Amino acid sequence: MQSNQQSKSNSCQTNVLFDLEKEKIISFFSLSAYSINKEDVSDQLSSPVPKIPAILIGRLAVDKNYRNQGYGFRTLREAMVKIKSISLQVGVQIVVVDALNEKAAAFYMHHGFVGLNDFPQKLFLSVSTIP
Repeated sequence: MQSNQQSKSNSCQTNVLFDLEKEKIISFFSLSAYSINKEDVSDQLSSPVPKIPAILIGRLAVDKNYRNQGYGFRTLREAMVKIKSISLQVGVQIVVVDALNEKAAAFYMHHGFVGLNDFPQKLFLSVSTIP
């Protein structure tokens, strides 16, 4: 990621991959603190607390001119590197995404995310599985 900026509300951090040559944003993702009710993931993850601490990938997008060139995976990988680093300092157990549509949900599922109980387009991944 070439650039990193904090949102004005300080509720999330947005990271941008920038094409310096064309002076265009290639992709971006935002991260924010989040939590999930234990019962929403009880089938897939056990936790001793009623609210599981999480990081939400609030937005992850690739400019249409850069799609199908691996930037989606690269951007997700950058998000995971940051999340893994954060998890070493803060008690975060899972990563959560709200997939925009079925195609986006399929992208995340291809990379190991699973759907929350009763919310098929809200997916999660255990931080412990991030390499």
